[in-house]
Parts: sequence; C-alpha cells; structure tokens
Amino acid sequence: MKKLKKITVLLLIAFFPLIGKSQFKASVGAEITSALGDFSNLVSVGFGLSGGAEYNFTDKFGITAQLGYIYLFPEEQYASAYMLPMQGGFKFYIESKENGPYMVPIIGVHKLSITTKDFVIQGQTIPGITVAKTNVSYGFGMGYLFTAKFDFSVRYNIISDDDG
Repeated sequence: MKKLKKITVLLLIAFFPLIGKSQFKASVGAEITSALGDFSNLVSVGFGLSGGAEYNFTDKFGITAQLGYIYLFPEEQYASAYMLPMQGGFKFYIESKENGPYMVPIIGVHKLSITTKDFVIQGQTIPGITVAKTNVSYGFGMGYLFTAKFDFSVRYNIISDDDG
C-alpha cells in the first residue's frame, strides 16, 4: 500500500505543473467490468470510477495515466472484492484531439483484494481473511471523442497471473 501511495504522489507531482497548459486534460469516467477465464471463479461483474490525466504532445498523439476503483460482485463464498487499476499508455487520435476516433494501448498494474466470509464451526467463528495481490496488466482501448469534453470508449485488459 505504501508503494501505491508513493506512485500516486509521484504522478500528481509530475502532472501538476501541466494543469495550466492547454495540452493537459483531466477526466473522470465510469467503469463496468466482466470477469473472464479463471477470474470468473472469484467474481462476476463490477463497476466503479476512474480518474485520468492526459498530456497531448501533438494534435494526434498524447500520453495518458489512469487510477480507478472497481467494486466487484464476489461469488457466494466471498464477502467482498475490489480492484484498483493503475495504468498508463499512449493515445493516438485518428483525426484530431478535438473529435473523432482514437486508440489507446496501455500497461500498468491491477491490485485485487478479496475477502472470504466468516465461518461458524461448532459454535466457533473463524473470521474471514483478506488476500491482496498486485499483477501486471496491459490492454488496448478504442474510443470516439464527440466533443473536447465528452467521449465513449471500450477497453480490453489482460491481467497476468502468478505464472506470468
């Protein structure tokens, strides 16, 4: 958790001087997620919010960073689950940074925390445990910028497992 705080502070310090410049954009967006593969044994779907920052170098190219919180609906044997995605990448505007389609390849980490339910055995309560893991993630997104302040995008993320 200390590393997460340090990374967040460093990103804020790095991007704060850029706020006054016209090349800088900040954003907030809704997240909806669906689990696939082995991950679907733990959770089904999730929703949350993400904040983002973008710095445009040219009319067609910029860098982006995102930090979010996604509440996950756990399967029956779990009490709660959430993910913290932290990713950065490049943003390529097909037409211009003011409107039109764009593509975003990204890389970063996803921190997953999942808590088991309490168990009662012969009158004794065994408290649930929380397990947290941070895994490398990468993905690709596409979107459409309707105006300079409103867009819609979809993204496919792959989160690595312990085996790489």
